[in-house]
Amino acid sequence: MPVAIDVADDGGEFGELESLTVKPSLARHAGEFVALAVGSWAVYELTLTFASNQQYVRIISAVLLFYVAVSVLTVFVRNRSTSYTIDAQRITEKTGIFSRNTRSIELMRIQNIIVKESFIQRLFDVGNVTVITQDMTNPYIAMQSIPHTQALRLWLLSHVQAARIAQGFREIAIG
Repeated sequence: MPVAIDVADDGGEFGELESLTVKPSLARHAGEFVALAVGSWAVYELTLTFASNQQYVRIISAVLLFYVAVSVLTVFVRNRSTSYTIDAQRITEKTGIFSRNTRSIELMRIQNIIVKESFIQRLFDVGNVTVITQDMTNPYIAMQSIPHTQALRLWLLSHVQAARIAQGFREIAIG
């Protein structure tokens, strides 16, 4: 059974879970939300200052409120419509709001796992995880704003090793 991990989850270790479902954190959009709020406030204040008619202030306030609500809802829905499920054999990425795109990579074909965490991401305990594979059709999966990236990397590495052992997979370096 898949387990969803959120930023609020206090467990950094995934332990012996057989399957894991990870969703991107909304923390990656914190800057956008702040910019949207500050921009809306600035337009509202300018409208109050220069509008001689209160009717214009009400209309602009309603438009701004609607714009902010639609923007936040769009970001939330788009963010929640992306998930990464990792089981004993593969990583499956599912994206899409109205139409669904699904792609998978085999764990035993993973060559490298790269974790990047900016200063701001480290404050929220999120980061970007890029899984690089030998597969020519799906050379990588880039997971953006994933919580507990270091624990996920270690968990993935152990499952990659287990998948390779189970399949009798040996990597041969030529050159």
